[in-house]
Amino acid sequence: MLSGVPKSWDSKARVRHRRAALQARAGEGERVVLGGRAFVNPEVRWRSDEADLRCWRETCLALPPDVFVETLRDRAIVVAAADAAGRRFEATLRGGAARQFLHELDHARGTLIVD
Repeated sequence: MLSGVPKSWDSKARVRHRRAALQARAGEGERVVLGGRAFVNPEVRWRSDEADLRCWRETCLALPPDVFVETLRDRAIVVAAADAAGRRFEATLRGGAARQFLHELDHARGTLIVD
């Protein structure tokens, strides 16, 4: 068993967890893909005010399908990153797109919603 990975996780979840852990140890750049667009080495440049956080009921493909966690996420964010070709860009993400991006950024940094 991988350290910290429950036996109940399926093989894909175990591979994703292992890949994220190895990437973090190797010091490789973070990568997030959202809607087919790559965000390489993303940096959240702006976040919603704390009073504007939204409560989400999230699940995760890296966890068993019956696990749901309530999380607080920004309603909107501005992200600076590079695309797959290395060109820098900024994107404003709102609502579900902001939530999903932050969820995937947590994964890139080795964090799950249950952590």
